[in-house]
Amino acid sequence: MKTLSPSHRKIQPDEVTVLVTGFAPFKSTHPTNPSYSIASSLPTSLHPLPSHPNAPHINLQIHPSPIRVSYASVRALIPILYTSHPKIDLVLHIGMAAGRNFYTMETRAHRDGYTLRDVDGKGDEQGGYFDAKGEWKMGVWEKEGCPAVLETGYEVEDVWRRWKCELPDVDVRPSNDAGHYLCDFIYYASLAYNFKRAAGDPRPVMFLHVPGEAEEGDIERGKEVAVSLIRAMVGSWIQDRSK
Repeated sequence: MKTLSPSHRKIQPDEVTVLVTGFAPFKSTHPTNPSYSIASSLPTSLHPLPSHPNAPHINLQIHPSPIRVSYASVRALIPILYTSHPKIDLVLHIGMAAGRNFYTMETRAHRDGYTLRDVDGKGDEQGGYFDAKGEWKMGVWEKEGCPAVLETGYEVEDVWRRWKCELPDVDVRPSNDAGHYLCDFIYYASLAYNFKRAAGDPRPVMFLHVPGEAEEGDIERGKEVAVSLIRAMVGSWIQDRSK
């Protein structure tokens, strides 16, 4: 995975700010999207654990509304997210993977091929695609020089190890397939925004896929999983900055 450039490496901060987002419902079988229920249930801050007393204080900024499951909405929203939260250090996007009973931290996102219809009945109209003659048509991101796949800036193995250590009895996994739908799309959009702004060095951005169940116990478990992942992200990011 891509490591942070020397320009990002500083003395360990006293505080780290993490932006967290979740999605609105999009399936009739799932009238509640647990991703936003989990995001909105998170505390506004996380204090260092007794086992890591020197860890920084973590401030959480939760996007105030669930994100519409729409390609056009996500394209429009990502720049606003970053410009309206200029002091964020890390980003965690959360989405639902119906039918799963485990949690995944996604390691990469894809630029093209978003043909699955969103809640407006549309695919990604600005992405790359093959036309009726089989010829490739470049999308906006490709024209801007963004590669077909963008990977998170984290050392994935390190984040996963830290995450798993905090949740030994929960099935948490790394994944390299975010699904080619809105979860994959927002992940790429977020990574691409940073890729363009930081000359190819994406800010630490992570995507968490959660199961589709949304009962009270499911949300509480998802909250625990998200908090543990955020702590793992911060710990790994701090370690990388100190190299």
